[in-house]
Amino acid sequence: MKTSPQTSKFQYGVQDRQRLDEWLAGQMGESRSAIRKAVKEGRVRLNGAVVRKPGRQLTCGDGIEWSAPQPIDLTPVDMPLDILYEDEWLLVVNKPVGLLVHAATPCDDATLVNGLLAHTRLSPGTDYFRPGIVHRLDKDTSGALLVAKDMETHAQLAEDFGQHKVLRRYLTLVHGCLPFAFKRVDAPIARITGHPYKREINPAGRPAVSDIDALICTDEASLAAVRLWTGRTHQVRVHMASLGHPCIGDWAYAPGQKAYGFKGQALHSWQLQFFHPQLNQWISIFAPPPPHFCQIIDKLLDRQEY
Repeated sequence: MKTSPQTSKFQYGVQDRQRLDEWLAGQMGESRSAIRKAVKEGRVRLNGAVVRKPGRQLTCGDGIEWSAPQPIDLTPVDMPLDILYEDEWLLVVNKPVGLLVHAATPCDDATLVNGLLAHTRLSPGTDYFRPGIVHRLDKDTSGALLVAKDMETHAQLAEDFGQHKVLRRYLTLVHGCLPFAFKRVDAPIARITGHPYKREINPAGRPAVSDIDALICTDEASLAAVRLWTGRTHQVRVHMASLGHPCIGDWAYAPGQKAYGFKGQALHSWQLQFFHPQLNQWISIFAPPPPHFCQIIDKLLDRQEY
């Protein structure tokens, strides 16, 4: 059962000015990053108004309100799951387009986590609202997703992802004809300042490396396989857009361009290859793309140029 968030109220009674996140972290016994997250989620108010900047300077007499996050609904929900591999320690599921992996804030729609909880036990994970989830896919990205059932397996797989030991290869349909057979993109990615979700190529960003193989090319569109050597948010989408060949259907990085029936980016997690921490062997899983993705590939094959 969902409950109303608990609210804590404070009054700043010091003459000297101080940053909101620093002061509130001390009052709450929380880290500054936790306070910044609360500000980002709109859970901190200053004199009755929602605060947008965690570095806001406090003055004597200011009233601060902090609201605890609303609980995430983790009720098991029966749903069809395309399980590609499963044993007693982990599984790989072929996530469909349009299904959220997990909720970070309360939402009305069931997520993949709700479906997985109805199917099997999941590791507690590092955040209560995403049990079993070792890595994530965007809502409109389909394909292979690795899920852990116990904490020991989860911790080892998470470490392997962090050290880039897991091979991840995506298929994507992009606009235009790719002018190369193979290309490595080594371009750092950072969040666009002031934007809630979009990323950009930025020398000050975090390292991001993608290997791109052009599989099918026509004047209108191309099919590419992209291996990720790093795992930045929107990495494939940002790197392809930076080359002038954004993912088809990508409303964030290819607005206004022909979508070919896609309701989101034409991006599919095609292959996962990882070292199984319990079986001590390499596992390689391929996820079949969804039907509409395959239909567009067939059309490209009919008129490919090379």
